[in-house]
Amino acid sequence: MPVRLKDGQSGVLYALAWDDSAITFSQPYRVEMFFDRNDTLATQAASFGRLKIYAWDSAIAQWVSLDSEIDVLRSKVSANATTLFPVHGLFVNADNQAPSVRLKFQGQTFADGDFVPARPSITAVVEDQSPVDYALRPVRVVLDGRELAPAEFSCSVAPESPNVLVASLSPNLPAGQHQLQVTAYDVHGNKGVAEATFVVSEAFALRSIANHPNPFARETVIAFTLSGEAEEVQLRIYSTSGRLVRDLTDEVESLVGYTEVVWDGSDEDGEQVANGVYFLKLVAKRGNDQIETIEKMARLR
Repeated sequence: MPVRLKDGQSGVLYALAWDDSAITFSQPYRVEMFFDRNDTLATQAASFGRLKIYAWDSAIAQWVSLDSEIDVLRSKVSANATTLFPVHGLFVNADNQAPSVRLKFQGQTFADGDFVPARPSITAVVEDQSPVDYALRPVRVVLDGRELAPAEFSCSVAPESPNVLVASLSPNLPAGQHQLQVTAYDVHGNKGVAEATFVVSEAFALRSIANHPNPFARETVIAFTLSGEAEEVQLRIYSTSGRLVRDLTDEVESLVGYTEVVWDGSDEDGEQVANGVYFLKLVAKRGNDQIETIEKMARLR
């Protein structure tokens, strides 16, 4: 919301613009704005640290806040800038909520400490009630203590949805434990951070497998964890007589780490199976290595 400047006459918008659009700076320039202390909204916002200088960023077609200093006694707001912006304005910031940053590995939700392949597909989904700032404050990605260069990952924002940004990377990782931190900002300068610890393992083993709930009435979630990346994973449901009830192999989205597959209780023909005991068989293959396990589950409606 724009506020009234000290010597302004309009209550709509006050802005500073450069007469020379070709001007350049060798060091940061400073912008100072004085607000009308009779403007109750501006005075209250200043006392709560909500009054900020904004710049119009034509690269993303958004007003973005500058790191501002407020002098309530002098009714002044100041900010330094290193990027040449053509227009500046004084606004009340009503958004102090940090963006949500969610990490996904291989397209799936991730449990901290999970196993990933040596070249994982990692996405960070940034969402906020306000547009995401990817120009003045670009996304920062730190992997194992090293900040990645912008060329080492990609960011995309749909023009029709500036409140969502997706950052993607696929690094080559040696065996061992790794740490990732992704930091993103919205246009008001609110910071969101997501962190994850994950493991690249040389061993090929099944660390866990279970379905829940068990017994189940309508559907059950089959969850398993592979420490190393498999070349193939088969997941099938059998009756007590050994008849194939349902092949869920195509539902397996990840060949390493924690994976969930939902069985809705239907067979290969789409018909709901009867109450009773069923067997879940998982087979994972990598080269000459093969993991095979059978688990019991029950349906009770």
